[in-house]
Amino acid sequence: MKSWKPSRCLSNRLIHHLEPVMCGRSPAMNYLCLVFLWWSASLMPAMAYTTLSRPADPNKGADDGRWTANASDIVGTESYPYLQYEFLSSNSAIRLKLRLEKLASNSELKVQSANTLLDLDGDGIPELALILSVTEKPGFDDSDAADYDSTTGIVVDDASHYTYELYFLPLEDDGTNTDNVRPNNTTIDSAGKFLIYDSADDESADANATAQTGNNYNASLQIRYALSPESDLDGDGLSENYYTARFDLVAYSRYAAWINGQSDYETQEASWPTSDQFYGVTVSATQDNSVNGDIGGGAFTDSDSWASVFGSDIEINVKGNGTSIVDGDTTPDSGDHTDFGSADVATGSISRIFTIENTGSGSLDLTSSPNVSLSGAGSTHFSITAQPGSDPVSANGSTTFTVKFDPSADGTHSATVLINNDDGDEGSYEFSIRGTA
Repeated sequence: MKSWKPSRCLSNRLIHHLEPVMCGRSPAMNYLCLVFLWWSASLMPAMAYTTLSRPADPNKGADDGRWTANASDIVGTESYPYLQYEFLSSNSAIRLKLRLEKLASNSELKVQSANTLLDLDGDGIPELALILSVTEKPGFDDSDAADYDSTTGIVVDDASHYTYELYFLPLEDDGTNTDNVRPNNTTIDSAGKFLIYDSADDESADANATAQTGNNYNASLQIRYALSPESDLDGDGLSENYYTARFDLVAYSRYAAWINGQSDYETQEASWPTSDQFYGVTVSATQDNSVNGDIGGGAFTDSDSWASVFGSDIEINVKGNGTSIVDGDTTPDSGDHTDFGSADVATGSISRIFTIENTGSGSLDLTSSPNVSLSGAGSTHFSITAQPGSDPVSANGSTTFTVKFDPSADGTHSATVLINNDDGDEGSYEFSIRGTA
């Protein structure tokens, strides 16, 4: 996963606003004051977002017959991703930042329906959608400083200029989605709506998805214009906005508890994962019951799977002596170097180099420290003398580690090699090794 951090513009703005108040009139005093303010601002923690899904738009404008008119397009690049997140308040809240193109004629702020599909269990198939809809109120004027801050791009006094809805919906499939095929085999079931917040009616939901007065999950939304040089990344004359939504994660836990008590839905994770990798992709569509439209920042093909759209298409493979070692292998063999052969207790040792491959299109994270470990009754006779040199392992990339057999007693000694990672179906890759003294 890549992290994104903003430039030092926050520090610059702080200096710009505080200098007339804090600084003296002499050049020396002004200089010292500026140094102090810059140093103070540098101590402020910078917001750090993590990018979800494919950050760029691989084939924007391609027509696959499923584009929905009058929807907010999704525009992003490697430098300016269209979907990011960060955890807040000791992982008890989350903030999601979406990058969407403004509608051509409807309004500056409106979002018909931005559906962010989420794969929280990392199996490459989404279980639910987070829906954001924004309605612009009459009278908003981005040429008025009271409505819009042209320096930061932020829409100010937001309650006067727009209302929004934020809610969860479960996903249904047509029976083929379990095969991880074309993404549009999924539909959204509006009957499972769980309201995080409706600012127009000042309502949230309770654990039974029943409307309750008030903003019970501390939801908020900020709209910010994308400023130069990122204001119109695709050069089509329509600029882009950032929509940053925040809410307490207890909202998800209550949604999951409720929806898991219903029938006909994929089982949801009981709580939002804050330590394991999760995946998301925003779908621009005009109807809540459809995920057809601009999937993953661009059109998709028949060969695309949900895993590849999410960027979660990762696949670990381990080799010894150029031969693949099956996950769970309990039969050491000299052909793949899992059987180290014989070594003398007093003078001998044998080292073998193993290769970790990532044959998928997403980055493979090795999730334990150290990355590779040993266990078992005979593990004291083995050691990892070189840990993997690359973590994460890039798409179609590889890294190596070295195991040494240096016996301290006669006999046959066996151990298990363990590599924890974020491959959806081989998250604990392990195999047996053996040596004789």
